[in-house]
Amino acid sequence: MGLQLNGQIVAEDILAVTRLDPNRDVYLLVGAVDKIVIKRDIATNPAMQFNALQAARIMKVVSPTVATRNVSFAEIQAVLMWVKEEMRSTKGPADPDLVAFDASMMRAYSPPRPEHMRHHNNSQSGFNNVGWIKTTFYEGLTNLESAAQKARDKGDKSGIRAIAAALSAPGGLEALGEILAMDAFNGNIDRFDMSPNPQGDKGCRRLVNIGNVAVCLQNGVIKPVGMDPFSADSNLGDVTKKGMPGLERPGLPREEWTGYRLMPDQRPWRIKFCEDVAWDLEHMLGPRNRVIRGLATNRLPRDAALRLAAGMDMGTARLKTRLLAMRDQRRAPPRLISAIV
Repeated sequence: MGLQLNGQIVAEDILAVTRLDPNRDVYLLVGAVDKIVIKRDIATNPAMQFNALQAARIMKVVSPTVATRNVSFAEIQAVLMWVKEEMRSTKGPADPDLVAFDASMMRAYSPPRPEHMRHHNNSQSGFNNVGWIKTTFYEGLTNLESAAQKARDKGDKSGIRAIAAALSAPGGLEALGEILAMDAFNGNIDRFDMSPNPQGDKGCRRLVNIGNVAVCLQNGVIKPVGMDPFSADSNLGDVTKKGMPGLERPGLPREEWTGYRLMPDQRPWRIKFCEDVAWDLEHMLGPRNRVIRGLATNRLPRDAALRLAAGMDMGTARLKTRLLAMRDQRRAPPRLISAIV
């Protein structure tokens, strides 16, 4: 069947394993035809894994390339078997990516004792408090963190220019705005901080995870992608339960759930939020070098904040349409339906 998101990963289908991120456990599995990415996940229990999958489905409303599945324990064993065999058969020093993968997997998936196996569900990837997921391979993926680091350390601004061009293009900033709307609904605060007292990273106002701002090739066009749509401290709560903080549970302020920021009366807040996001993007992209004095050095258009806010409105409308369509489905998660904004 090959390496496909909905298929089973088996050792025979793997031709190569490459580490995609030097700072995180993200690996590309290459097959004869297909490619798939597996990565260490923050969702380590069944309830959290279910919420993470629902968050990915919500993000898929505006970012169709986003798709994830849990990696089963059997799949982990298959990848480990391939890695170990490859390391054994290699003459000379082993590939550093394989060494890193092997070390990471062994820490997370040391063989459980027989008395522990009855507590382990083979359909879930979590073990030793670690979970792994598989995702689609994003062609031409460039994230802001790696692009900024390359510009700073090597003077190579190609990644910076690619991200700035993708955002500035028609529909680019709007697409990022739609992603921000899904983040708000999902309670995902691992991209931009939506709290009343935001704490940004690296001098930013609201940007907290620079690596989660990214673009990739989608239908022949480089556009923003809503990768990593779930955070462990999501304020959405368990989507299998009824009610929503601030909407249906008495005594709780609605501010507990960032999704309330998508309501019509919150547009002034969204404008200010998008102004902060635009500032953060300019800050991380850095100024353009101009030979002619007087030319603008900013990389994004002046109406960047307004375009982001328009995207948030567009994303909210699309999400509402999707949730209303789910309302009559028997197995629709109750909390998602109760949270229609």
